[in-house]
Amino acid sequence: FKSSNGKHDFDLAELMNLPKSLEDPLMIFDSTKKDGSKVILTELQHNGNNFVVVIRVHNKGRGRLNIGINDIRSIYPKDNVHGVLDWINSKDNLLLYADKKKALEYISVQSTNLAGNGNNNQELNLATNIIENFENPTIEEQENNDILFRDSPKNPRNIARDAYEKATSNSFLHRFSEAWEDNLRSISALQESIEKGLGRKVKDFEDIYKHALHKSSVDCREIDGMQRKIVEPLTDALYGIEMGKYVIYGKKIERKEIEKYMNCKHG
Repeated sequence: FKSSNGKHDFDLAELMNLPKSLEDPLMIFDSTKKDGSKVILTELQHNGNNFVVVIRVHNKGRGRLNIGINDIRSIYPKDNVHGVLDWINSKDNLLLYADKKKALEYISVQSTNLAGNGNNNQELNLATNIIENFENPTIEEQENNDILFRDSPKNPRNIARDAYEKATSNSFLHRFSEAWEDNLRSISALQESIEKGLGRKVKDFEDIYKHALHKSSVDCREIDGMQRKIVEPLTDALYGIEMGKYVIYGKKIERKEIEKYMNCKHG
C-alpha cells in the first residue's frame, strides 16, 4: 500500500512501528499554527527523512486535567531539514520535549548533509546549543503547565495504575512477602488496583488471582506426577546401571550404551 497527499509518497508498511515511535520520539513541538496541535518528530524514516506526526489535542483545563487526542491530522516524511531547525530555534519556544541524545544525533547527521551542500552552520549551531541546554518539563511542573500529555487522575486507568505502583513499590516488605509468603502477591495487587479503578469487585471469570492459584495447583500436580512416574524410575534405573545390576548376554550394561540408546530414541 502507498499513502499520498500529492506531495509525499510512502509505503504504509514504513509506519508499522508508529505507536512505539510516538512513545519515544526525538522531539515534540507546538504547532506554528497555534491551533493546539502537537508536532512529533519520530525515528521512523523514509528515504533518510524522519517522519513527522501532527496530532490535534484539546485541553479541558490546565494542569493535570484531561488532555484528549481528537485525531492524527497528518503523517509525512520531513524532507525540509531547515523546517525542523526553525522549530527548534523559534523565538516562540515551540520545543516542548527533546530526547537530547537522539536530537543531537539527528542534528549531527543533518549538519553533515547540509555542510556538503554548502549551507551555513549558524542555524545548526544555534539548534545544537538550544538542545544541549533544554530541560524537559517534570511531572511536578505539570501541576501548573499543560505541556505534558497526562490523563485525568480521575480516569479509572490512572487510579488503577497509581494504586498498583504504590502497592508494588520496590520496598523490602513487598519483596520479602512475595519471595516467602505469596509469589502471586503482585498479581493480587494488580487485581486489587483494577477493582479500585473500576469501583467494584471483579467477577469470577475476571478473577486473575484465583485462576493463577488454580493454574499453579494444576502445574504442581502434573510436576509431581511426572516426578513419580518418570523422573524417579529413570533415576533408579540409572543408579542400578552404575552399580552393575543389569546384565545382557552376560555383559553388564554400561552408562555410555544407555546414553547412546537414549539419544537414538529421543534425540
